[in-house]
Amino acid sequence: GTMIREQAFSLWVLGQVYREQNKLEAAWDCYRLIEQCHGFLKIPQDKMIMYVGLADIAFKRGNFQQALSYCEQAAKLSSEINLVVGRQEAIIIAAQSLLAMGEKSRAQKLLKRGINQIDSRLDPDQGYRMYELLSRCELKSGNLPASEQSIEKAMNVVEGMRESLPGKDLRSSFTRDKTVVYDTAISVASAGNDASQAFSIIERAKSRSFLDLIGNREIKVADKKRQGKLDKDQKAKLRYIGSSDPLHNDSGEIAHD
Repeated sequence: GTMIREQAFSLWVLGQVYREQNKLEAAWDCYRLIEQCHGFLKIPQDKMIMYVGLADIAFKRGNFQQALSYCEQAAKLSSEINLVVGRQEAIIIAAQSLLAMGEKSRAQKLLKRGINQIDSRLDPDQGYRMYELLSRCELKSGNLPASEQSIEKAMNVVEGMRESLPGKDLRSSFTRDKTVVYDTAISVASAGNDASQAFSIIERAKSRSFLDLIGNREIKVADKKRQGKLDKDQKAKLRYIGSSDPLHNDSGEIAHD
């Protein structure tokens, strides 16, 4: 009944905490205990969430076949209840497992099919990971043009998500765990012997963080005339940094007053 579901939910929350702390054995035990809460497992969404958790832990423990098995169960359930996010998570873990097993072709097909099926319902937080993984698969397969397109989509998703955040403090910390996208983009550019593009991507990543960093620093002084000059100087700095960002200045020219 309700008590069983609450106990299972508490175990799931605890398992999530252990996963975040990379305490995989403890997280695994929590999820396995959930399987004993039969009332909990009657709800497809709850079962799907548990299978995704088990798949993630199995992958991190290096049990790739086991991870794939749990992903299949999670994907099947998410399709039945039409839960897109759960399906995306299952696809990502399955693709990671296939890549780790050297099955880049299978991983690539899985990601492409998943992206095409989900299409406009693609959750951005999972979408950039799918495009980044697809880019890596395409790069390993020697399809450089496709890899370039996929990683550009991944960067656009990340930067679009960042721009939609309400506060500068949130935006400045947002991209810290998204650096894998820019790392892959640099690898793709390097594979094409395009040094200028690689440096452009480095500047693109740096400018996003640096622009936010400076934008968060408000300098206040007592003298109103000096304050006005400081505000003007800071705006000029922001325009200068932003001008090196392809998202803000396609011409690459430096803005002046």
